[in-house]
Amino acid sequence: FGNAVTRIPRYLFNCDQNYYARIKSVKMGASITYIADSAFENCFDLSSVTWGSGLVTIGSDAFNNCTSLSSVTLPESLETLGYHAFYNCTGLSSVTINAKKLNDLGYDSCFYNAGKNVTNGIAVTFGNEVTRIPRYLFKCDQNYYARIKSVKMGSAVTLVAGGAFENCLDLSRVTWGNNLVTVSDAAFKNCTSLPIVSLPAALETIRSEAFMNCSRLTTVTLPVSLTTMG
Repeated sequence: FGNAVTRIPRYLFNCDQNYYARIKSVKMGASITYIADSAFENCFDLSSVTWGSGLVTIGSDAFNNCTSLSSVTLPESLETLGYHAFYNCTGLSSVTINAKKLNDLGYDSCFYNAGKNVTNGIAVTFGNEVTRIPRYLFKCDQNYYARIKSVKMGSAVTLVAGGAFENCLDLSRVTWGNNLVTVSDAAFKNCTSLPIVSLPAALETIRSEAFMNCSRLTTVTLPVSLTTMG
């Protein structure tokens, strides 16, 4: 996409699954702010995306069924992720989120069924400029959950919003940000593979059901700074 292009239109490359466009890579110019709904849906061969540095919105189903896409790095400028934006990206193994102003999602995640075909699951990393992890970011129905194995928070993260990792059934390792203050309601609910929670010294608040049904949890370390639970 050229440097004068500001938006990628709705359904631009969306095709019937039997006659899909054999797109391998996408490179966005710096002026692109908006990817419309289903723009690359069913682009099964898409394996590489170079994101525009000014991207603000990724629409619903924008990369639905991009089953060859292995990594996603969301830029600092991103503010809105649409419903099912990365639905069924079954080859996804790495998600890096640098977005500093990413809005809370609706009731469900945009990463439904992501990473299903990856042996070691998805590694999620938050950049050092990210201060909050949005509500419902990775929450999915348990039958189509995102196969996240590990989460690494940057040092600036102070809040994990409600339901952010709810139903991430494969999540087994979390590296907590040193400045984390609040873990909100149901943030890690039903993370049934998580064995250890060792919360940082800055933590003050754990809201209700934050670790509900973390059935493999054997070790919990709480800081003296903790003042509010429930």
